[in-house]
Amino acid sequence: VDVSQATTVLEQRGALNILNAPSTWFGPHVDGVDASPWSGVTLPPGVPLNGLPRGATSEVTACVSDVDHDPVGEAPTLSILRRNGAEVEESEVTHLGEVDVNPSLSCTAWNVTLPAGLPLDDLDYAVHVADEERLRRRFTVADEVPLLTLSLQDEGGTELVRARGDGSEVLHITYRDLDDPGTGAVGDLIVTWPGQASRVLPLQIMAGALHANVTLDAPINPLEEGDLHVEVDLAGAHGASAMASLVRDVLLTPPSIELAVLCDERGAAEELRFGMEVWFGARVISSRPLQEAVVTIEQEGWRSTAPSWTAGETDTAPSPSCASQIPDDEHAMWFRLRPDRAFVNGEASVGLRATDIDGASSR
Repeated sequence: VDVSQATTVLEQRGALNILNAPSTWFGPHVDGVDASPWSGVTLPPGVPLNGLPRGATSEVTACVSDVDHDPVGEAPTLSILRRNGAEVEESEVTHLGEVDVNPSLSCTAWNVTLPAGLPLDDLDYAVHVADEERLRRRFTVADEVPLLTLSLQDEGGTELVRARGDGSEVLHITYRDLDDPGTGAVGDLIVTWPGQASRVLPLQIMAGALHANVTLDAPINPLEEGDLHVEVDLAGAHGASAMASLVRDVLLTPPSIELAVLCDERGAAEELRFGMEVWFGARVISSRPLQEAVVTIEQEGWRSTAPSWTAGETDTAPSPSCASQIPDDEHAMWFRLRPDRAFVNGEASVGLRATDIDGASSR
């Protein structure tokens, strides 16, 4: 344009070559595996210490520094690859679009879900733009610790707050391996009763089982005051270890003498006579093995112990009508009384003392 406003246009074709500005990609960053929050730039070199979760969803982010980034034409894609380059077809990758990580960068995020039960082989997360690989990171695959809970129950499934050591306690084990569902586990069960050495037993949770019940054997040696300690240590399908423990107070219960009768050959005995036999029967319930049961006749400081008796060992026997008061089962006990000349006419007492192996007794 000159001073007279005359205009001339000159067109020069091919004078400039428009180039795509260079770009630098960062990531991919995996939330829950890499440190968060992420600045969108640097990541530690090498394979992260934390592994990728299975059966769970993680957010994956990749960022680019590019002054002329085209979010449509240069949109990145994320691939989950095995070490041999094959894609993990079972994985789910959901594109979330652009996210705000760093104002100077363009960042894209995805939700990635790896299936439960996936092998623990390393995986590569690769980012491509227009079929060109821009990023690749290798990750290990995590093996989560299985969930393990314990409860002490009776034979009917009611939870116990105390243990008795009578062989009726059942350890109820609940086992769940969330990232390897349906798999079993093996390990040890350690049972320690107070005053007893620990007992280690092999334990197996069968594949497909969510629960297991183990009946605790009654300790055969004397118990002391204290607690029952139960520990379970299991290794899951890929070796992840789960541990749980349980402590219950041990209730030392003395034997219970539920019923006692005196019988002679005619029926219920109301008196003892010199040289005549009388039988003492009792029903004794004990949660622990009995150490002894002693029947004594006492009079004015003099004491005599009655021997035990079983049907058929003597020609004489208590009246069936009287003896039937004591049910004929494992709790029935019979003794034969035969006062001698050491006793005199007058009152005397007959008593039974039952003592279990823990020293607890009833009279």
